[in-house]
Amino acid sequence: MSKKRFLTVILGLIILALFITACNNDDDDNGDVYTTPPSVIDVPPPTDDVPSVPATIYDRIGMEVSLPAEINTIVAIAPSISEIIIALGLGDSIVAADNNFVEGLNPSLKVLDMFGLDLEHIISLNPDLVVATDMIMFAGDPLQAIRDLGIAVAYIPSSDSIEGVKEDIRFLAQVLGVPARGDEIIAEMAAEIASIQAIVQNITDRRTVYFEISASPFTFGSDTFLHELVDLAGGINIFEDMVGWFSPSIEEVLVREPDVILTSTNYIDNPIGEILNRSGWGVLTAIQEGNVHFIDTDDSSRPSQNIVRAIREIATVLYPELFN
Repeated sequence: MSKKRFLTVILGLIILALFITACNNDDDDNGDVYTTPPSVIDVPPPTDDVPSVPATIYDRIGMEVSLPAEINTIVAIAPSISEIIIALGLGDSIVAADNNFVEGLNPSLKVLDMFGLDLEHIISLNPDLVVATDMIMFAGDPLQAIRDLGIAVAYIPSSDSIEGVKEDIRFLAQVLGVPARGDEIIAEMAAEIASIQAIVQNITDRRTVYFEISASPFTFGSDTFLHELVDLAGGINIFEDMVGWFSPSIEEVLVREPDVILTSTNYIDNPIGEILNRSGWGVLTAIQEGNVHFIDTDDSSRPSQNIVRAIREIATVLYPELFN
């Protein structure tokens, strides 16, 4: 495994660890945390067919943001944020991002370290807007110095549901002046989910699933969008009675006996082989029958519109007789 890929994976695991706290402490509206107005901005109807937003808004975590008259350059600090902006048709506006492994993102852009941000470089770019995940706020606001210089900064929460992801898309679309395109993306998501639901809704014998996001092992219960993806794909998360992200014991997995084992681990060369040969797991029927499958890491882990691709991928793995 290359050094770049290893570092990317380690960063991803750090994000997941921080995500535990985010999911336990915040909901998508964050109304109990912030005393400022609701995080989704209330946009007045556009005039002369030109979308408009208020000069001062509140971002998705309730912090006040003073927007410039025009937004032509953006710094995106989260792969999911980059994916949403690209889907909105504004990928060329991104002048720096924390991860260049994003489809459609200019690979020559400066790659930022999410947890060691080069503020001088960001300031030198003089962006119109910086959009960041609130996962970088584990020790206060690391972008306060940028905000103090008059550069607009907006935060997106660690959404733990598909509805939260939709609100993220709607917020960015409104701020960037393309609300109609945001509505289109959300409608496309809804249509794809509906098409999958039309197939799986009549399944009477739903398959149970153990979904591993790290070979630690590390998995999830309810109150996570990944749990929601499994459910919409027609599966039953064997840890649906648990909450958030956690590391299960081997005994817990063995007792719950999943029909299918899924993994999105991408920092080892053969994650499926690692599970198939894992000590003590050979008694599982899923192991004996080779019912272990890899799910695209980015589609399933990044809270953007691409999560619908992960739903179909999971559904196809669980019920190949219905989707192939």
